[in-house]
Amino acid sequence: MPKDIDPQHEYLGDGVYASFDGWHIWLRTGSHDSEENKVALEPGVYAALVRYHDRLQKRFIDEGGEDK
Repeated sequence: MPKDIDPQHEYLGDGVYASFDGWHIWLRTGSHDSEENKVALEPGVYAALVRYHDRLQKRFIDEGGEDK
C-alpha cells in the first residue's frame, strides 16, 4: 500500500476512518492504523458511491421522508 499523503486519518463515525494517498480514498474500520479491514476507493468507484448515495437520497426525499 502506498504511503498516505494525508497523514491524518479522519474519523467518519461508526468505527470508520478515512485517509487519502493521492489516488485512493482508504477506508478502515476499527482502528486507523489497522492493516486489516481496509478498502481502497479509486476515483471511479468513489464516483459510483456518490451516485448511489444521490439515488438513495432522491428516493428517500421523493417518498416524503425527512432528510437526515
